[in-house]
Amino acid sequence: MVSVLRIIVSALLMSLLSIAPSNADITTLAPAPAQSGFIQTAELQQSEVKVENKRLRQKHLRQLADIAYRQGNYKKAFNIYMNLVSMGSERAVFEVAVMYYAGRGVEENPEMALKFALAAEGAGYKLARTLLGDIYRDKSIEFRSIEQSVNWYTKAAEGGERMAQYKLGALYYFGDEIDANPKKAMNYLTKSAAQKNVNALSLLGEIYQLGYEGVAINYQLALKYNYGAAIKGDRIAQNNLAMMYKDGLGVQKDHDKAAPWFLAASDQGHSQAQLVRGMMTKYGVGVPKSIADAYFWTALSLKSGSTAARQKLEDLGNLLSREKIRKTEKKVAAWNPVRFKPSNYDLPPPPPGVATAPLVKTAAAKAVTQVMAIAKPLSIALPTKPISLNYREVAQKPDDIAVVIGIANYGRLGKDIPDVVPAYADANGMKQWLMKSKGIREGNIIHLKDATSAQMTGVFGNQSSHKGKLFNWTKPGKSNIYVYYAGHGAPGENGSSAVLVPSDATADTLNLVGYSLETLYKNLAKIPAKSITVILEACFSGSSQGGSVIARTSGLMIRPKIPPAPGNITVISAGAADQVASWEEDSSHSLFTKYFLMGMSGEGDKKPYGNGDGTTSYDELKSWLADSMTYRARRYYGRTQTAQITVR
Repeated sequence: MVSVLRIIVSALLMSLLSIAPSNADITTLAPAPAQSGFIQTAELQQSEVKVENKRLRQKHLRQLADIAYRQGNYKKAFNIYMNLVSMGSERAVFEVAVMYYAGRGVEENPEMALKFALAAEGAGYKLARTLLGDIYRDKSIEFRSIEQSVNWYTKAAEGGERMAQYKLGALYYFGDEIDANPKKAMNYLTKSAAQKNVNALSLLGEIYQLGYEGVAINYQLALKYNYGAAIKGDRIAQNNLAMMYKDGLGVQKDHDKAAPWFLAASDQGHSQAQLVRGMMTKYGVGVPKSIADAYFWTALSLKSGSTAARQKLEDLGNLLSREKIRKTEKKVAAWNPVRFKPSNYDLPPPPPGVATAPLVKTAAAKAVTQVMAIAKPLSIALPTKPISLNYREVAQKPDDIAVVIGIANYGRLGKDIPDVVPAYADANGMKQWLMKSKGIREGNIIHLKDATSAQMTGVFGNQSSHKGKLFNWTKPGKSNIYVYYAGHGAPGENGSSAVLVPSDATADTLNLVGYSLETLYKNLAKIPAKSITVILEACFSGSSQGGSVIARTSGLMIRPKIPPAPGNITVISAGAADQVASWEEDSSHSLFTKYFLMGMSGEGDKKPYGNGDGTTSYDELKSWLADSMTYRARRYYGRTQTAQITVR
């Protein structure tokens, strides 16, 4: 078998050489000892004398290479693996591919990584398929091909490789590089989680905790998957599990059980858990009271991306001297996450239905119980259920098209833009209205949850071409188009157009990845639709109810440049250019969307706003919003918010 394998690998390497540059020779893939600096140490020379059997010698060399790799001696490991390549080891071919791709022990070289990965896969080393998916997916590589990446991930996933199953499931879930496919996403994620892949466990926990298109909230499954990932050290799952105990989601509310998971997540750098820990130290609950330590954990939380920590940090800073702040900030800069070890925490037993674990209780487990009574509750739960309304239903209109975008989770990857908490519920409510009151069938609604820059471009086109997905779906002269957006807006840079903020933006990259409102209007105007209506649940001043969207603004309001809508587009927006789009006090809905939907359900047609003819006109809607939404924004927050309706 070994001799056959050597023949296969040698043939593959020689075939690869045939497509290498003309000056390449065998040293390109398997350098000779004198040319490559192959290990000729006394250690290996002695090993060669003692280990005569070739199979045992290969095994011995693999052990030496693996030890060198684990110790960080990558150059030594690379040289030994190359020696093994010349001996016909398919695993060594794979390891060399990995090292070329990562630039460990050898200069980073994606082309060589691809060659060795293909050779390893051809020799039957199945893990190479996932690596090939990674290489083709890499955005920094000239020969990047997402189609090839998906093909290789699919081969690996269908072969049972759990990391490929997770990566493929995540691609279909997030939909930022390929079209989202909830069914395929859940299929691959579930298969990966069944093999205990921590990433899949964590993502499934979040999906069942918050809900997903076609997937209902299921707290029992959320507990199961969150716990499975949390016990393996996933900080997101640890914080999510803590929040479920704190809020009583699927389990009895128990702050004692939430506490150790908050502590574990904070030690690993989770921003929300660090903020909870900062409050604990501020009030001396379960830990020694220390304003400096409270400042430390709150500063870490802000550094990790929590916008909620900014004001709390300012308040704590007023209680410390400049010297104390300087010293604490030096500690923050030097801090590194602590690797999770279950024995370091007083972990509660797993939730009901999950495998048992020992329970150890100390006073530390009671820390959060008291601090939650003092501090304002935190919650990662992003509501998805819209207000229940009865709409006047109409016959289905098979040619009409809608795009519904709801971006709530800007902090999914620890970024520095605050979440738009009610955006999911807003988008789901708008989708219901479009289906019932406008007769748009669900298959004609492009529903993007946490849309990325690439997804928005894919739907609306870019500055060079308006022919995105929406254009392709439209029937000229027959389709009425509706576009709804709930998420952040931001002012453009140096007087340029305001932008819609995708979920993959950061405060410093808004003008690089933000989707220009001017481009949106221009591209929509080029679509030969019967009518076009745009509804914007966003503000563009740079401020929002969740915090500042722009980096380093000190909370200043900026007057954005809002481009005029073309003559064939009706635009309805939550407020004027320099106003903040407000939410309900419980964050269940944005005020504008909630009262827009209520108005369109018939409230706006009633006296004194309407004439009672069974439909709500835009004039009636404007009057209704002024008396409902505008009033509540002023009463709740002391703000002026006036809906803008421009009918074409």
